[in-house]
Amino acid sequence: MKNTVKVLNVNEAKLIHGKVVFSLGVMSLKPKNIQTLFEIRTLQGCKWTYRCDFNFIVPPPDDSLEIIAPVHKMSSVKFRLNNFAKCHAKFNAYFTSDSCVDFSVKPQVGELEPYGRDGTPI
Repeated sequence: MKNTVKVLNVNEAKLIHGKVVFSLGVMSLKPKNIQTLFEIRTLQGCKWTYRCDFNFIVPPPDDSLEIIAPVHKMSSVKFRLNNFAKCHAKFNAYFTSDSCVDFSVKPQVGELEPYGRDGTPI
């Protein structure tokens, strides 16, 4: 079983009513199901291993654009996007299937610039 879950944050564990309680933050950039082993170790050398299934779902959109243009007149909008992390990231840009077929986006594929840079023009 391959461990592909990156642990971002584990707060200090507490013992409450005989149960170990802690917060665990994980992040996935795309929807997927992962089976992994979750291991807990104490400073005294105790170790517990549990098989876990993580189900990452599609997150809600974090932003939207409203484009307003005159009827029967071509119009366009340009903007720049960055990756939220300090590394390049591949992207696919498209309108959803319920959008008008006359709409288009360029580029449709490419790489977003890292966080802190000018951004990739769309």
